Amino acid sequence: MSETEKNLEEFNENLENSKKSFERAKEENLYAVAEIAKLKPAKLDLENKLSESISKITELETKVQASTEKAEMIEKEKSDLKTKLDKEKEDLKDELNQKEKENESLKKELKKTVSDKDVEIENLKKERDGKSNEFNELKQKIKSLDETLEGTITEAKGAPQLLEEINNILIHKGFLSDREFEDILQKLGVKILNHIK
Repeated sequence: MSETEKNLEEFNENLENSKKSFERAKEENLYAVAEIAKLKPAKLDLENKLSESISKITELETKVQASTEKAEMIEKEKSDLKTKLDKEKEDLKDELNQKEKENESLKKELKKTVSDKDVEIENLKKERDGKSNEFNELKQKIKSLDETLEGTITEAKGAPQLLEEINNILIHKGFLSDREFEDILQKLGVKILNHIK
């Protein structure tokens, strides 16, 4: 076999192999095209689902953002309210302490006032008892003077004037001394036979 024939045979062999490879590749391409065609609806469905998921994610992100902002606003309001309540609590506590101090001061003042009034009442009682004793002594003295006057005054017509003078002194001074009594008698010209002091 000549070299040319040999080369021609190899070329035909290679060509045949190439044809087979081409046919095989063509079949594979057709299979791939068919597979791609079959996958297109699935791809389209996945793309739609992906688009829906992205839309839902965006919507959820918007809701999360809104919820986050609302939560932050609520937290701020809560913090502001807590601060306000804490301040009011402190103000009330200070006011309560001030009221307690005022009450303690008022209690002390009232206690002192009551004590002072007790002392004043005791002094008034003593003064009343003293006045009562003085009044009783004066009554006794007047009674004694009346009894003495009944037996010692010689001129009965001077008695009304004497009693009026005594009464005037008692009204102004509250008591009558022996000296004043003697002066009244002398003024009225009444003689005493027996004057008991």
